[in-house]
Amino acid sequence: LNIDLYKEYEFNEEEAKAGKITYIYEYGKPVDYFVLIVNGNAELETGKEKIISEIGSFCYFGVSALYVR
Repeated sequence: LNIDLYKEYEFNEEEAKAGKITYIYEYGKPVDYFVLIVNGNAELETGKEKIISEIGSFCYFGVSALYVR
């Protein structure tokens, strides 16, 4: 298999000040991977209203990617 089983993201203050944002998921773009935040936190933007919530350790997304098809 040629896939990343583990990927680490770190906050880069200089990139954030420059307006560069790292997205794990983007609205309307299908993916086939599961994400578990093990340590730290992230911002979650949801809905048409773009409500922003802060999520932390052991939050997860992409459960459907774990199902056998």
